[in-house]
Amino acid sequence: MAIVKGKFIIGVAGAVIYKTYRGQQVITGKARGTVKISEATKKSANIFGKSSTFACQIRLGLNAIVTKNHDGTMHFRLTQDVARIVNKALDPENSAFFFGPSDFDALTGFQFNIKSPFKQSLLVHPYITVTDNQLTLHQPEIHVPKDLKFPLNATSCNINFVVMEFNLLDGTKKRTLIGTKKIDNNKGIYAAEEWTAPLQEGWFTVIAISLNYVQQTFAGDVILNSKDFCPAMIVQAGFITNIDQAGPFELKAKTYRWAPTK
Repeated sequence: MAIVKGKFIIGVAGAVIYKTYRGQQVITGKARGTVKISEATKKSANIFGKSSTFACQIRLGLNAIVTKNHDGTMHFRLTQDVARIVNKALDPENSAFFFGPSDFDALTGFQFNIKSPFKQSLLVHPYITVTDNQLTLHQPEIHVPKDLKFPLNATSCNINFVVMEFNLLDGTKKRTLIGTKKIDNNKGIYAAEEWTAPLQEGWFTVIAISLNYVQQTFAGDVILNSKDFCPAMIVQAGFITNIDQAGPFELKAKTYRWAPTK
């Protein structure tokens, strides 16, 4: 039986063994005397391994705002979603992956902590537009307390966001945009804002947002977010520049190299 332990899957599932080595997910075939693993099983394990690594890189890229306050099932849920997308994109004739413009729609709205859905705290959601490979993140006008809900003792809320790009040909990743907007827990209207960032055509892009609540005390600010309450979600994911299809890729999303930020 295989179980989820932290961000990895550990154990045996059918003819496949899941384990870790040097901080990476490793998938191997289970030896059963003279029984050989079929090519289909090997290919399935290889695709799942790529999906697991891809999902891991997405998580690591967004860690600046998600932090460690995700729920216990987050790693497994994200890996499952990515695996379904990757399997659908596989071209069996050449073992390459081709992604259409809507293939990653399933990740839009992904909750990093299902105990505290983002939409229950911020009722006016941000959205993006893309023009000539330039992304604009729009945060509509916020009416407090109608549009933004504060937990007990919170004096302010930081709306944090990050835009990550991944080159699936060589494994390079780039943090294109990261920022925050502070909202005080006072009745009033906070004006709409926009942030822009250039996008690399053909790169996979993920935009995520989180709410970080703060209590101001005489001893300093206290972060109120925890594993039981940390609203954070993916706003949009995919090849969102103006292209019809991205690929073929070998899904080399396993390196930790960072491209220079422009």
